[in-house]
Amino acid sequence: MFAQKIAQAASVLLSDPCFQLHSIQHLLGQGEASAGADPKHFSLHSYTDYITAEEAQKVEKMLAFLTEESKQAAATTAVST
Repeated sequence: MFAQKIAQAASVLLSDPCFQLHSIQHLLGQGEASAGADPKHFSLHSYTDYITAEEAQKVEKMLAFLTEESKQAAATTAVST
């Protein structure tokens, strides 16, 4: 039941046109910087006074889950068209 709710929440989130996976990647200091951007990257990992290692790890786990769900949704869409 809980897994079904998580999958449903992920589906709704990923189908929202305003949601971007790269925003979460940016929070973790991942992804590509734009040309001419400051080489100092923002990262939740830099804010150890405010973000615990466990919280940052949960965000990383959520990103990995949403990335996989996004890939599966794209594959399903490609097969059905």
